[in-house]
Amino acid sequence: MRKTQLRKVGAINLFFSLTILVLFSIRQVLVASDLALKETELAGQILSDFLGSVGAVTDLSLFLVALLFLHLILAAAAAFVSGFFLVLTRVGAWTASSLGFLLVLLLVLVWDAILYPNSLAGFMANTPFATPQIAVGLSFLVILLMALGFALSVRQAPLLCSVPGIVLAGALWLLIPGQERVLPEAERSHPNVVIIGIDALRPDHLGARYEGFSLTPNIDGFVSDSVNYSNAFTPVARTYSAWFALLSGRYPTSTGVRFNLQQFNDAQLADTDLQARLKDQGYHTVYAMDERRFNNIDERYGFDSVVGPKIGAADFLLFHAAEIPSIAFVANTDLGKKLFPFIYMNRGVHSTYMPEVFTQNLLDEVAQHRDKPLFLATHLTLPHWPYLYRDLTPDARIPYDPEQPQHYLYQLMLQEVDDQFQDLMDGLERIGVLDNALVFVVSDHGEGFMLEDDALEAGLESITFPTSGHGHGTNVLSEEQFNVVMAVQDRRDGYRAHSDDSLVSLLDIAPTVLKWLDEDADISTYSGSPLAAVVECEGCESASEIFIESSVATNAMYQSQLDAMQVMAEGIGFYTVTPEGLAITRPEFGELLRSKQRAVVSDDFIVAHFPGLTEGFLVVERGKGTWWPSSQYGGDKPSEAATLIRRLCSFYSDDQGFDQQGLCKPFDSEIAVNE
Repeated sequence: MRKTQLRKVGAINLFFSLTILVLFSIRQVLVASDLALKETELAGQILSDFLGSVGAVTDLSLFLVALLFLHLILAAAAAFVSGFFLVLTRVGAWTASSLGFLLVLLLVLVWDAILYPNSLAGFMANTPFATPQIAVGLSFLVILLMALGFALSVRQAPLLCSVPGIVLAGALWLLIPGQERVLPEAERSHPNVVIIGIDALRPDHLGARYEGFSLTPNIDGFVSDSVNYSNAFTPVARTYSAWFALLSGRYPTSTGVRFNLQQFNDAQLADTDLQARLKDQGYHTVYAMDERRFNNIDERYGFDSVVGPKIGAADFLLFHAAEIPSIAFVANTDLGKKLFPFIYMNRGVHSTYMPEVFTQNLLDEVAQHRDKPLFLATHLTLPHWPYLYRDLTPDARIPYDPEQPQHYLYQLMLQEVDDQFQDLMDGLERIGVLDNALVFVVSDHGEGFMLEDDALEAGLESITFPTSGHGHGTNVLSEEQFNVVMAVQDRRDGYRAHSDDSLVSLLDIAPTVLKWLDEDADISTYSGSPLAAVVECEGCESASEIFIESSVATNAMYQSQLDAMQVMAEGIGFYTVTPEGLAITRPEFGELLRSKQRAVVSDDFIVAHFPGLTEGFLVVERGKGTWWPSSQYGGDKPSEAATLIRRLCSFYSDDQGFDQQGLCKPFDSEIAVNE
């Protein structure tokens, strides 16, 4: 009789578990119905590509299997708690099952409320139950009742209870935080090289931006002890393209990597890429990034190991699923790592992302290979749009402008990434990585918010043109999008801290590293030059200008208020899904190349070519923040501006889609700007 009742308890709890999964899934769709419907409508444009991809369908299928398996585990846990009530009391199977399942469900919801108060899974955050004391006490109670229930039930039905008991014990083991590793002795005969990228970090938001406090005190501390390049630029203000330029030391026109999510091919790589050169010298090379939706860099690019969430088009669909309570409960555990690789340590899943989990995984990877010198390239993406976080809280010290809510949230995220940066630095220091290292802190691009302080002034009252935009890579006249943080510490010979206003770019990092390691290194194939304040290089000269280009710039990025759905609607058609399940830019991107803005930056000017603009080039005097059409230039350096136009035309002369209006032709004959 008891065995029959135990079977019934198991079946009832499985029914409860699957029912609650369906109910919470429906609830999530209803709460975010407008967004879900709009996203579904947009996703329909590439749904056939997704469904036609074996890799993408496999990833989605594995997710569904993992979700069902998780709810089987939940049902098993509740069944053993229910078994305690069934065996030791006179209640029936339905009553025992209800009590057991409610206790387990309450445990899940309480922990979700504490860990993820800003998510749908954390809807109990403002209730009396959401306290650490209740969560810990409830955890001990449920574990105790499960253990007692298992012990009592297995005596009644050993075969029935053994298998779910073993599975449940394994799952509980994976929920326990990992133990500290025993670290090998660090290899010190070669210096380490560390590049820490911080997404969208604007240089003008470092330091004491507001009276009495800084948004980024830890990053400020690093910069103040570094050679800080205040006039640094990225050749393209998008993460994937910027990192590719940094690692290769070559312009996007040379590598062919012009857009985010461009399909990988071997021709993009060269044996001169930084990771390849350092691997040849015996380095263990690691690339780590906590948001992979728009950056497909992995082991194919020559790295020994990669840390981060799984790459794939399924990432775009599954990040909403993290707000299902059962998934949120395990999202940052070893169990979540195995079941939900698209969600684990994924900054794109902002509702459950824990920066400390990503940082610890990175440190664990580095610690395993201390018998070799290390090349670490890592990128932290907390400041990236949509500027949301699992427990983001307002800060009254930061002025709030109702016309600029995105900028306020961005500044909150800078505070969060500053803490993550320091945790990472402390960890690298603790395991000996920084003792003899060359350490760069950079940003891949800035960020545009169309702030009043960022606006350029027209040189003539009669002319108008959109000289700024939201986001990054959307307007080459928007210096706040292309100006980047670039600071370096040489911990082998001391910091030699100072500020340097030389015109530099991310392209200069690879040749700098190689010359720092070996003064005889061949750097002839690089577009960048070694940084003179870091290494001595006879015959090396810094660039007098830097060439930059936009990425995809949609009309939505120029509106006063950013509409995420409009951005998606205008951009989703540029992408497709490969048979392996990766989201990529469509290979036939000639139209995108024709739509690129291109510019050249010097100490004094930004000179830009906009496709479709027939009146001429645009000339910005950087120091004054003033712009003109080249034909109406009213500044006092027309010859310099004309020279830059010729340099711009020469650099992009063979680039597909450049200057279809023939604006460069008059400058072939040395005609100056409005002379």
